[in-house]
Amino acid sequence: MNGKKNKTSSAVCSNCRGQLKIDQEQEFVVCPYCDTQYSVSDLLNESDDVKIEKIKYQTSQNQLKYDMEQEKLRNEKSAVENFKKGKFKFLLIVFTVISALLCVVSFNDGRILAALTAIIMTALFIVSYLMGLRIIKEKKNGFHVIPAILAFILIIPFFGLYNAGRPSYKTESAEFNWNDIEMCEFLPQPDNTYGSVTINSKTSLILSLSDVENKDFKNYRDKCIDFGYTIDSDESDMLYSAFNQDGYSLSLTYLDFNKEMQINLEAPEEMGEFEWPTNDFGNMLPPTKSNIGIISGNTSSYLSIHVGNTSPEDFKEYVKACESKGFTENYIKEDDYYSANNGKGYELHLDYKGFNKMEIFLEAAEQKDSEPISKPDESDSIPIVKDEETEETEEASDTNDSISPEFKSAMDSYEEFFDEYCEFMKKYNNSDGMDMDILNDFTDYMNKYTKAMNDLSAWESEEMNAAERKYYFEVQNRINQKLLEIA
Repeated sequence: MNGKKNKTSSAVCSNCRGQLKIDQEQEFVVCPYCDTQYSVSDLLNESDDVKIEKIKYQTSQNQLKYDMEQEKLRNEKSAVENFKKGKFKFLLIVFTVISALLCVVSFNDGRILAALTAIIMTALFIVSYLMGLRIIKEKKNGFHVIPAILAFILIIPFFGLYNAGRPSYKTESAEFNWNDIEMCEFLPQPDNTYGSVTINSKTSLILSLSDVENKDFKNYRDKCIDFGYTIDSDESDMLYSAFNQDGYSLSLTYLDFNKEMQINLEAPEEMGEFEWPTNDFGNMLPPTKSNIGIISGNTSSYLSIHVGNTSPEDFKEYVKACESKGFTENYIKEDDYYSANNGKGYELHLDYKGFNKMEIFLEAAEQKDSEPISKPDESDSIPIVKDEETEETEEASDTNDSISPEFKSAMDSYEEFFDEYCEFMKKYNNSDGMDMDILNDFTDYMNKYTKAMNDLSAWESEEMNAAERKYYFEVQNRINQKLLEIA
């Protein structure tokens, strides 16, 4: 009907004679000059039927608007209830708490950039949570997931920034004389002799060079290759490791964040024929195919044997033999490493070092929290060699046996955490970033992270001996390589 159409007309105000503009859709009109109110129906002289029809129309419009508002409220209430009952709310709470803790830890450790990243992560998780509860309005339904995704993405740079600030356990950099390096004849001299020497003996060298560019690292790597370090080589953009024909083991690591190159050189061990131990530890393991090696430790708490003349195929066969002996629980298995326990309180570590050498370490798990294991006496350690042992061999033996079980446990926990981290990141990189199972697993991963960091921080204020520093750098080199593989 005509009354429902949006038409305008005019009339004269009886009070001030001003001009009135009348919208037929309105029920009343007010004079803009004297504020006198008129009924639109009276001004238009509409019939009662028209007036009733207009009232019905206005009422229906008001009811429609009310119904739409109520439907919107019901949808929002339903969305809030679903959010409250869903897993996503739980994840947001967990990660908000974790991010806040990471922020506190980062500030306490002086990792300012990491702490700022953690603050942003925390804020994004909170915003996502408040949007889910509709305390903060969403632009459209489901938009609350976006801040959470951004926060999850920041997890990767956070750990990069945090780990970049970890102490390197080195002395202050200074100029050093290359001829003072005990094993300088087995390495090409670097162009830069500015850095710090952590270990400098006739059997072991750990050296850090400062202010090294990536091109300098690659140039020195090429020099080492020309020097004969090409056997069992392993290479990436930031790592290079290999043996020379005399069995010297070289590892080069380049740390781009602080322009530092680490050089780790190990002399070959003096090995000879040995007899497989017949005590409790020896009886738990199958004898090795080769009897060339050295028993570097044999106590009531652990057994350590370094075995030569062992090919990669021999190593894999020995892993299978140990599995048949019951070492299959909580295992970690790689091409050159195997660890497991037998469910009876004993833990085994097998490590193929390259150049046909394998290391065996068996320990009683219940001894891990005991007092540090001292160097075994001659009746415990049985290194049998064809020739008389040299002073260097004794020094190496002292170094091998001086690692306390607490330190080794802390380092192993630290490395285990990064193994878990790398596996998680591989799954994450292959997902869409919102796989609920992966995000649930991340909670367990963060618990392991906390334990690993606590174990490691306990040693930050302690003075590490030469063997512990050496083991620390070995662990750190393995971790760096794994991180570079997933980068």
